[in-house]
Amino acid sequence: MRKGESSREKVRWQILKFLLNGSATSTRIVEVCDASKVTVYKYLNELCDDGEVVWKPHRKRGKSIYELSDEAKEEVKLLVEKHEIKEKVDYMTPQKTQELKKFLDSLVKGEEFWVWPQGIHHSKEIIKYKAEKKTLRQD
Repeated sequence: MRKGESSREKVRWQILKFLLNGSATSTRIVEVCDASKVTVYKYLNELCDDGEVVWKPHRKRGKSIYELSDEAKEEVKLLVEKHEIKEKVDYMTPQKTQELKKFLDSLVKGEEFWVWPQGIHHSKEIIKYKAEKKTLRQD
């Protein structure tokens, strides 16, 4: 469990992250979560009530399918990316952490920066960016 995370948040996150890969039955969701069947159903219902998960009954097969709502897909993708970045930052040396902090501060201030992709053969291939509000603009 991540630091400061409740078991409720943990199970809800496990469900959302699992459903990011596609729709699934409740049985399959229970198998991947670190919680009892009752707990998983409780949070599945909450997620459905919140509009993050959509429940699709299948009468012919007798199994219900759960999937992320369109809005939740984008949000969960972003949260997964943020979590991956955080894990990388957690393993950085103090010097690299300070360099990253300075870089992020420069982005917030709207300063320009350049990216030298690996294997470039000419200075014209260097990419210049400038941060503007919440977006990056490539010059």
